[in-house]
Amino acid sequence: MQHAHVRLTACVAVVLLIIGCCTAPAQPRATEVFAGAGLVRVSGDEGWLGSGWTGAAILTQPFLPRWALESAFSYCSAERHEAAVEFETDRRVWTVGIQHRWGRPSIYGFASFGIGYSWLKTGTTFLAQRVRFSEDGVVLSWWGGVVKQLARPWLLRVEVFTVFPHALPDVGLRGSIGWRVGKR
Repeated sequence: MQHAHVRLTACVAVVLLIIGCCTAPAQPRATEVFAGAGLVRVSGDEGWLGSGWTGAAILTQPFLPRWALESAFSYCSAERHEAAVEFETDRRVWTVGIQHRWGRPSIYGFASFGIGYSWLKTGTTFLAQRVRFSEDGVVLSWWGGVVKQLARPWLLRVEVFTVFPHALPDVGLRGSIGWRVGKR
């Protein structure tokens, strides 16, 4: 399990490094709003809780040519079934972070790091007995990917993300459709 996470992190780092080598001058200065969906693998304090889907709403506000503030609210639902045990998990995460960009306004790469808050509800069924619990807390997160302008003002965003509520992170891949508000 740990090795898969290390391989995924290394692959993401290599992709971001390659994208970073293709830098060009200007970045978009307009606010960008995204709505997206994807796949996620959710973790808990005792290991992986399961795989499922995720959805997100993301707001990006540039403040310098290559830097932006980003706020995201995401929801994920995951399940894992084993011989006598079933896990069901719902996690809501609100994250605020700093985004570094490189590329052109029509296509750019980004890497972000932030801090947020997570609300987790989990249910476990073991031998026909159901146990539910909730857990809230501060999380660290990083995400990176590419934004491509489809047609003014529409955008396509593809990203890999992690959320660290415990030692093991939630890991996911998400695609989003966005809108660039204002000029450029």
